[in-house]
Amino acid sequence: MNPQYSNPVGSDMYTPPSQGSVSLSETNDLKAQITALRDKVRELEGKPALPTASKYQILYRIEKDSAYPSDNQIMDDSDDEFSPRLRQREPRPSCPWMGIYTDPPELIHRNMGAPYLRCNDPLVNFELYLALNKDISFVVFRNYRRRAETQSPNKMYGKPEPFSETILPVPEDLKGVIADFLGGKEFRSIYSDYRNTGEVQSPYLFVYHNWGARESEIKRGLSSDSQRQFDLFMDYVQKACGNGYTAADLLFEKGKIRPEYVQYLFKSNEVLVSNKNKEHVGYLAKDWPFQSMDIRGSNPYWWISVQTWEFDGDFYKSHTRLTFEMPSQHAMEMPPSL
Repeated sequence: MNPQYSNPVGSDMYTPPSQGSVSLSETNDLKAQITALRDKVRELEGKPALPTASKYQILYRIEKDSAYPSDNQIMDDSDDEFSPRLRQREPRPSCPWMGIYTDPPELIHRNMGAPYLRCNDPLVNFELYLALNKDISFVVFRNYRRRAETQSPNKMYGKPEPFSETILPVPEDLKGVIADFLGGKEFRSIYSDYRNTGEVQSPYLFVYHNWGARESEIKRGLSSDSQRQFDLFMDYVQKACGNGYTAADLLFEKGKIRPEYVQYLFKSNEVLVSNKNKEHVGYLAKDWPFQSMDIRGSNPYWWISVQTWEFDGDFYKSHTRLTFEMPSQHAMEMPPSL
């Protein structure tokens, strides 16, 4: 070690959390004290108090259509996709969205081709929008596909439904609280996505698996403002996904499962047991379950990445996938092991 960077006994140098033992509640308490001191300084300087984030905002996004790039444009009032009056948008090349909008998409029928979705009120500068609306605690993005799809071969096009929903926390305090929520090993992949995108994905499985004790632990020591934001976030998730959480729990208690609740059943870093040909094999789940379709696109199936130990004279780690199918119409009995 270079002596100029050494930390002799009795020095007053700060020891970062990675080298010491600082609990989550102690960290939150320090953050709350810092926030209180900042507010006091502003009060002594005669400055107005900073606006506090106290609401959430729902916004809408339409995904670009890679199969029909000519559709990734802003349409004028004409519903003809070959109209010469197309106004080209200039998004970032890597951005998967046509834009961010304040109004929900509407279904537009045109003379030729399938209907498509369109919004009418784009946000030209999202960062400026957030800067001018300091009372927004988090943004709920409802995400839609560009081209409309029929609900079934025998039905007409229905009301546009989002294919996904994500939440973008805005204040640094809420960003930190959600990062703490994702602190467990089982949420490593979700945390990685959160770091890359700044957003968390519905149905917010980390909330479902953390409900109760972990929630209380995270709230302990938070400033009053951070607690309000956290409560607002949890209230929204409960409103949006609470019925699904309850339905999943009721099915699991009965030893049953439906396709839409498979994602609640397993979690990363959990032990799974496969029973194949009367042979039981233990696995460690390395990620969350994913849904895919067969080559015909008609039969969905689930798969999950797992790790196990095998023996060929020496023990070694082996990585594979477990897959399973299930009927899509009715709840089915869960076997004692997968």
